[in-house]
Amino acid sequence: MPSEETIISQALGKGKQVITANKALLAEHGEELFKLARENGVRLKFEAAVGGGIPIIKVIRESLMGNRITRISGIVNGTTNYILTRMTESEITFQEALKEAQEASLAEKDPAMDVEGGDAAQKISLLASISFGCWIDYRRILVEGITHITPEEIAFARFSGFVFKLLAEAKLVDNQPAVTVFPALVGMDHPLASVRDEYNAVLLESDFLGSSVYQGRGAGGQATASSVASDLGDLLKGIVVKWKADSFPNNPFDRADLFPVEELVYRYFFHFVTENHPGIWATVTTLLAENNINIESVQQKWLDPSRPSNLFVLVDPVKEGKVRRAYEMIVSSEGISSDSNFYRIV
Repeated sequence: MPSEETIISQALGKGKQVITANKALLAEHGEELFKLARENGVRLKFEAAVGGGIPIIKVIRESLMGNRITRISGIVNGTTNYILTRMTESEITFQEALKEAQEASLAEKDPAMDVEGGDAAQKISLLASISFGCWIDYRRILVEGITHITPEEIAFARFSGFVFKLLAEAKLVDNQPAVTVFPALVGMDHPLASVRDEYNAVLLESDFLGSSVYQGRGAGGQATASSVASDLGDLLKGIVVKWKADSFPNNPFDRADLFPVEELVYRYFFHFVTENHPGIWATVTTLLAENNINIESVQQKWLDPSRPSNLFVLVDPVKEGKVRRAYEMIVSSEGISSDSNFYRIV
């Protein structure tokens, strides 16, 4: 039996309009498929491929047509958002929350694509491509998942006024796209902080409209059907008024040079798992200072002499490259575990 890619390619080659909800197919082969659609004067519609029932593709391509989009920040994977919600509200581990998600049919038996960030990477690559007018290969972007997030980190985030979210982000920095997927600490007043369970939301920033948020169910048969029906309606209208094919804006065949991740600037949260003996704190502060990283605040909580200590450090805005160097130096030091982590704050 021919693959879905083959079937769609043949349909486009014969001048047929196509609707698909398969974001993985588009992320892998979209560059060729969109080119084929344009060459044959037909449309390849894919509203249901990103955001489930949220009409985010239509918003970007039609409602914000007169705007220059400069940033996309979204919760685009319902599985991970459900897991993080359960970890936060019920104070359970990642594995316990994942089991609940699977029992609720919100996570696959093999959840790797979701929990390791691959699904979100494919979706943000499509959103960034249509927003910035160039093809962005999802395999070239920074991707981090949520499997290593601990209950201690969740608790400290809440104590400090944050909540964990898996964020898919794309923004223009010096006119270059910077595209990432990572778990971040989001302030409670952030528009995405209140998005719970399997819901998705996308925050867009553009020159004329400013900030706007679009939220809805990110998965499920009804949400997908809503988006497919919208695409079908657009195609029917196009047949009546003979719209020009618009499968992809601008020139979809130019590949973007991505802004270096090491140059991106964020506030950061470090969680160091350490032994309980003198000198640890001095080691951490010295190595952060050597990398010109300014400490904002420090907390050392939930101490138990028989167990490793948790040292939490918030730092001022700094380049990613400096943070990575400092982190590697610190976790290579005596008495500091490689189970330590760092996260961005948005």
